[in-house]
Amino acid sequence: ITFCIIGIANYLMGPTLKTIPLAAALQGSADLGFRTIPVHRLFAILCGLAVALALWFAIERTSFGVKLRASVDDAAMAAALGVRTEIIYAVSFAIAVGLAAFGGVVGAELLPVEPYYALRYMVTFLVVVSVGGA
Repeated sequence: ITFCIIGIANYLMGPTLKTIPLAAALQGSADLGFRTIPVHRLFAILCGLAVALALWFAIERTSFGVKLRASVDDAAMAAALGVRTEIIYAVSFAIAVGLAAFGGVVGAELLPVEPYYALRYMVTFLVVVSVGGA
């Protein structure tokens, strides 16, 4: 599937790098006193912290989080108690897809977008999925 997508992207958009222009507010650099850092990287860091905090809150403090944890721990018992585990799994998958898209948008300036992008970082992605799955 990866090679098909690479071929289609290469055919439609060409083999060159595609740059994504930054918004004017994200250009430049910020002086933190001890270090200068690009504003876009600072924005990406803050987005990551905000997403991590929101996910922690959603999993630990909401009824959806209770249902999700119950479904992951023991799906049969959660279903017996009235939790619709299929919907919980579908919603959590949709949230994961949305977060992946958000990460792609925020990090598009950090890593170049090209047709061979998937091959260049595939091993890293597989390691992240393997470690995250464990």
